[in-house]
Amino acid sequence: VDNLQTARRREEAFERLDSVARTESIARLFPVVGEEKRALLQRIHGQLASLLDAPATKLLPLESLMGLMQQMQSSSSQPNVPVVKSAVDGVRQEMVRRRLQLFRENFLADLLRQAEWIAAMSNPEPLRMAELPAEIRDRFVTDSGRFLVRVYSRGDIWDMEALQRFVADVESIDGRITGHPIQTYYASRQMQQSYLHSAIYALFAVMIVLVVDFRSIGYSLLAMMPLALGIWLQIGIMGLLDIPFNAANMIVLPLILGIGIDSGVHIVHDYRSQGSKFRLTNSVAGAIVICSSTTMTGFCSMIFANHLGLRSLGQVLVLGLFCVLISSMLFLPALILARPVRDRVSQVPDANASGR
Repeated sequence: VDNLQTARRREEAFERLDSVARTESIARLFPVVGEEKRALLQRIHGQLASLLDAPATKLLPLESLMGLMQQMQSSSSQPNVPVVKSAVDGVRQEMVRRRLQLFRENFLADLLRQAEWIAAMSNPEPLRMAELPAEIRDRFVTDSGRFLVRVYSRGDIWDMEALQRFVADVESIDGRITGHPIQTYYASRQMQQSYLHSAIYALFAVMIVLVVDFRSIGYSLLAMMPLALGIWLQIGIMGLLDIPFNAANMIVLPLILGIGIDSGVHIVHDYRSQGSKFRLTNSVAGAIVICSSTTMTGFCSMIFANHLGLRSLGQVLVLGLFCVLISSMLFLPALILARPVRDRVSQVPDANASGR
């Protein structure tokens, strides 16, 4: 902001928001002081100044302390022999004098330090920007004279719902606000949209390749059914296991679309080569299981990573490939067998199976 008055107003507005925990700015070092408070500070400052101007010896005279200590001595503890009594009194007075001298010096030094500190704090003159330490000025004041106001979220900024509320609230006060939470929010949204767009592009690309391969939209959609069911199962299991989609693991969606389609393609080719009497052959089933298992094993190593992003990516990818494999081995053969016989290909065997 441009001045301290605006900084104070922004702090008050931000702190009224439920999603804001606290604010921070240099304006707190320049409070608004009323006339009554200024007069009180002036009186305290004057009294402390007169105290500091007085000689230290007059504040706490040593003779007064000596007289007070002599009055406190008990006469019953003194010896009756005059010579001994005089010697003991002399030694005692000298010891007391030295101890009181040391006490007076330490006490006065501490008293004066506190008085000087209070006198400096009670100075009614307003604080000047040049009097602040350079570290504080560099943190909150720019070279052009603008002032920084920091706003801290009450919730966890890595929780997207809490972050969304925080960003919406602070932008309702100032639409130009920036910082790590704001950048994280918009960058995460842009990354999620980019991943979704990539998944859609990958889906269309896979569909085009399948149509070119099968020369049939129906068989292409049939080969993609395990992928659709597998992703649906994956999302449900992720909800049960409390594994959310985030900026780190959403990148696996295009990968699952590309890798998970293989099983459905091989089963449809096997079906087309057999005609109406379809039965999933052992060689095709074994190849699908081995290929999917080795792929999942490779990505499973990410689950044991210390980095939370890599761990989340491995969990989502392995779970997605497993769900697609289960859908391919159980759902797709049952779907093919459930189709009417007239819809099955029995005349022309699949060209890809000519060497079977």
